[in-house]
Amino acid sequence: MVAPAADDDDAPLAPLLAAALVVGVGRARTGLDAELEVSGLLGPVAVAAAAHRDLLAALEGVDDEEAGRTRDRGDAPPDERTTTLDVVEVLGASAHPDALAALRVLAAVGLPDVRDAAADAADRLSASGLADRPWARTVGAPPAQGAWAWSDDETGLDSLAVLYAERGREHVLLVVTRDGAVADLGLVSDRRRLDDVLTSLRTASPGTPDTVRVPVEEVPERLDRALALPLAASDETVEDVTALWPLVRARARAVG
Repeated sequence: MVAPAADDDDAPLAPLLAAALVVGVGRARTGLDAELEVSGLLGPVAVAAAAHRDLLAALEGVDDEEAGRTRDRGDAPPDERTTTLDVVEVLGASAHPDALAALRVLAAVGLPDVRDAAADAADRLSASGLADRPWARTVGAPPAQGAWAWSDDETGLDSLAVLYAERGREHVLLVVTRDGAVADLGLVSDRRRLDDVLTSLRTASPGTPDTVRVPVEEVPERLDRALALPLAASDETVEDVTALWPLVRARARAVG
């Protein structure tokens, strides 16, 4: 088991995250469950970094003095790349099977150089005799099976729904933007609710007459464009946006 750091405010973040990842991935029964666990834990770091980036961009050229103070202050969020690379190092030093599983997921949902480092660390643990979970080699980038987009003029919301299948299990990813910003992210995997969503998408508009079928080849570009937008989640949606941000980023690399 990965040992967490001492319980104090100055404790390094990486050992705490690594321990939480091992616990979360350990209770996952499917690759999607594991992705959601990892995405949910890394999401606050990723979203905080994105929000800080948006703040600096907004201040650029508007108030150079305030932008300088913001850059110089010590309250900037942890750097996602540095933090997750530190997490990979902690997990790679573990002999626990769930550390190997967590590394496999990080190799799928992390930033590019984090993915490479996690994959290398996972291969070393595997070579040492640790067994992979059944979903380990397929986690992270399932091909898109279908995609739909629609707009709601009354609310100003633009939505994209993408259907994925991972080891035979389907799920729909929802990306909602408004006024050039990300308003909400969602994921539907419950079978009954999923059937309702797919029936609505395949047979009629989900509430508006403007639903169009999107070629799956366009999905990565559409997701990339959404991820480049500033965040504008409400109090009701910010938790979902935060938890799903790394997963959406991983799905942006998956082509049908």
